[in-house]
Amino acid sequence: MTLSYTKVIADPALGWIRLTSEEARFIDSCRYIQRLRYIHQLGLTFMVYPSAHHSRFEHSLGALQIVTLMLERMLKSNEVRGGLYSILESPWVSTLRMK
Repeated sequence: MTLSYTKVIADPALGWIRLTSEEARFIDSCRYIQRLRYIHQLGLTFMVYPSAHHSRFEHSLGALQIVTLMLERMLKSNEVRGGLYSILESPWVSTLRMK
């Protein structure tokens, strides 16, 4: 299973953040995600250090990229792939699924 990316966002720390069409559509259309652009990750630190201007939106995109890289590595590893399938088939997972 490979992910198909349709959109890329430049990030100074992580390079290129690649998004699938579903991720891009969710980020672009969800107003709650867009509100994260105006919430400062570092609080009022930017008033003392002008270059320390990071929003929760930027932080969320970085977290998404890190999780995507982890998922890609896990999908490439056969050992981990078997472990993921065994977890998904365990009895307690059915209690977590939405009905």
